[in-house]
Amino acid sequence: MRKRRIEPAKRRPAHESGKTDRKTWIPLIPCALALCAYLPSLASGFIFDDQLQIVKNPQVQSWEYLPRLLTTNLWSQPGIVQNVSFYRPLFSVWMLLVNTVGGLSPWFWHLSSILLHVAATYLVFRLVKELLQDELAAGFAALLFAVHPVHVDAVSWVSASNEILFTIFGLGSMLLLIAGTKSGFTNPSRVAGSVGLFAAALFSKETAIGLLPVLAVIAFASGDKSWRERLKGMLKLESWYLLAAVFYFAVRWLVLQRVGVETGTHTWQQVLCSAPSVIVFYWKKLIFPFQLSGFYVNRLISTTTPGMWLTFAVVLAGIALLIWLAVRYSPAVAIGGALLFFPLLPLLAGVRVYQQGDMTHDRYLYLPSIGLCLLVGLIVKRLWAEQQFFRPVMLIVGLLWAGVFAYLTVAQQSYYKDDEAFYQRGIEVDPSNVLVIDDLGITYLNDGQSEKALEQFRNAYRIAPDDPNVKFHLARGLFETHEYAAAEPLFEELSRSPQPDSTRQKKILLTLADVEISLGKLPEAAQALQRLNLLDSVFPGLHRTLGIVFQQQGQIPEAQAEYAKEYQTSGDLEAQRQAMALADFMRSSGR
Repeated sequence: MRKRRIEPAKRRPAHESGKTDRKTWIPLIPCALALCAYLPSLASGFIFDDQLQIVKNPQVQSWEYLPRLLTTNLWSQPGIVQNVSFYRPLFSVWMLLVNTVGGLSPWFWHLSSILLHVAATYLVFRLVKELLQDELAAGFAALLFAVHPVHVDAVSWVSASNEILFTIFGLGSMLLLIAGTKSGFTNPSRVAGSVGLFAAALFSKETAIGLLPVLAVIAFASGDKSWRERLKGMLKLESWYLLAAVFYFAVRWLVLQRVGVETGTHTWQQVLCSAPSVIVFYWKKLIFPFQLSGFYVNRLISTTTPGMWLTFAVVLAGIALLIWLAVRYSPAVAIGGALLFFPLLPLLAGVRVYQQGDMTHDRYLYLPSIGLCLLVGLIVKRLWAEQQFFRPVMLIVGLLWAGVFAYLTVAQQSYYKDDEAFYQRGIEVDPSNVLVIDDLGITYLNDGQSEKALEQFRNAYRIAPDDPNVKFHLARGLFETHEYAAAEPLFEELSRSPQPDSTRQKKILLTLADVEISLGKLPEAAQALQRLNLLDSVFPGLHRTLGIVFQQQGQIPEAQAEYAKEYQTSGDLEAQRQAMALADFMRSSGR
């Protein structure tokens, strides 16, 4: 059966102009609701990565850093060590623009994210309207998008605004592609604009690569020619998007000198075996948006199991059903299904590189949720046209459903007001998430609440005593609270076991030396520093700590030399002061 092509809206007769005018108000309803539903976020502060990415990042606070933002890793600011490399220059420029207008006022940053969400809601309306040729169905779809609770993670956490930004570019790309292929003709300028916006999405966040097959599905569905002719046209159009993707990844390689997934916390076998359950997890969150959090624990599968194959079969059955519905009823089903599936595939890289408890997030569903909204719009269109008595029922159900989702959205924002609420929610949803428990402990430690911090660190250690990250945070907490005797065996054990990265290993050895000094064990401290010296002879703090050891042992010239070396290698002004003080002491004492 030949698919019905996606046609442009027909001009209405003049006598229906009043009706048309009334319908122009339809998109204002979801847009207004998108704005109002997120007003509580204006009272929230900066949380989680906001401090490092915005507040303490000079590169997004001055235009003199613009060339650096365009040519470096997202986390290239001084003092930041990240195992994962990101190249998102347009997102960096967006942060620079927001800071230029609003400074470091949290409410303004939240307002900028809310306005982005309003813009995305309007574009969702436009996309669904173009695909379904029905303003009412598009209004329902945009309403779902506006108040879907799963979007709180992207809208209420300002560092996640890149999800909204690249989605806006992606929506613009899809709309221009549809406009550029109407009636079976290709408009070169609009297609070029579509390719440019797709590239902008990639330069905002690399996971926009999931749009590549979605755009192919749209190109294939937009026409009434034979499937061979549509396939040929789709391949021709898709080559331009592929060229844009190659350009992005070439620039990314030149800047980062790596792809970004060469190393990771988990193996590729775990990624592949866990992929079906991760995809189903995301679909469940879209359909049943309850018990939402900024963090989740996902069971990883290392080998093929009957359960894995069953979940894989469920995924394939869902895809097959959507394909059948697309052939039977409307190509818009294929586009909705593509949006629900393909943007999830790049997210599987998160399973590869991130720790357990930090692999899946609600914010990643911002773009895929458009697929669900499109399918809901299609259902509304068909039911509205079936029988007159369906209409009041649909309106009542729609209003109730929108009210429930709006309530959940407003309530969920309370968990994003500060770090404590953010992490507490993660623990509430899954008390076994030791990563979030440790993050809460660090928050307490930074706030000077040492007893609360140690309580969290010890709780995490009880849950996962063999986890090196948990052990490290407990050891650090004990050190910061001056419980050196309790911290010593933990640091000794950590110093002799593999660590997630070399910087962690160096910090452990340096802190172990500080612990030994505090316990009066100077030879043991010197031994730890010698091991650190073999790893990195210019590691910040190494020579300063060696100077302390020599000074306490009475070896003043050696201590003075180490302090001076610390100042030369790291610019430590306190080390310089110590070096000058010891130099004066040696002159006055005739040494």
